[in-house]
Amino acid sequence: MTARRSDPIKQSTAEGHVKTASHSVGLQILGKTFRASVQEFCLLIFFMVIALVLFSSGVYFAEQSEPNTKFTSIPASFWFVLVTMTTVGYGDLVPTGTYGKLVGSCCALIGVLTLALPVPIIVANFKHFYRQETRLATMRASRENDDSSMSLDSDDDSIS
Repeated sequence: MTARRSDPIKQSTAEGHVKTASHSVGLQILGKTFRASVQEFCLLIFFMVIALVLFSSGVYFAEQSEPNTKFTSIPASFWFVLVTMTTVGYGDLVPTGTYGKLVGSCCALIGVLTLALPVPIIVANFKHFYRQETRLATMRASRENDDSSMSLDSDDDSIS
């Protein structure tokens, strides 16, 4: 019979990360928070898609009359709007006209507000699960202390 060796490549797979997460209380709390916040994430994605379509159309039509514009179609404008709304701002696409800059500014402002809206709800979910886990840990610790003191008491009784 041969001994099974652990394969380091298999340990680095997602399965290994799941096992690691099951031992980390912080990652478990984060996972519970994400599962409880699915509705907020879906709402965020919904509003981002709506804003993406509206602002892409707006910047396309605002920049259409500009010479040598890189905004050649509404789908081509998606990249600019996505990068602007998430405040990444690569700078590879930039509106040159006054109206295009105005649409881009509104896009950045709406993007920040849209991304910020679900944050308090997600933080509240995290606080809930963190407090719940803290209470459980306190109860476990007090139960272990009670069990260990009871075993010490029973040892004292058997000696006398």
